[in-house]
Amino acid sequence: MVSVVTKSNKRDQLRLLCNHPDLAQRISNKKKLTEESTREQGQAGLNNCTITELEELRSLNKTYKKKFGFPFILAVKDRNVNEIIALFRIRIKHTAEEEFNESLKQVYKIAFLRLEELFSERQSKILQGGN
Repeated sequence: MVSVVTKSNKRDQLRLLCNHPDLAQRISNKKKLTEESTREQGQAGLNNCTITELEELRSLNKTYKKKFGFPFILAVKDRNVNEIIALFRIRIKHTAEEEFNESLKQVYKIAFLRLEELFSERQSKILQGGN
């Protein structure tokens, strides 16, 4: 996947980034999240934000998208709301090129983590005698 995306042109890479949901999007009911995104954001506590946290996330999402032209992308596994907001505040100060590259790295990380989880689940089933 990394090889295919890396060899793609910027327009296609941007299209990939633009297909990601805003963090805490489910709360704002803009679109339905995938099962994986719902689980990951839930584990990070994004579905239990305080009103203050939710307002800040909405504001950061809006400012970020206006500045960079795509949503903030972060592999949220093993992170909490405070860490996510802190990283959001840092990354929103990046240059467009830095953030484009970081966002692609985050897409790769998300894909890796999801594949790793699928492999682990499959391996557990095999060890338990299932298919």
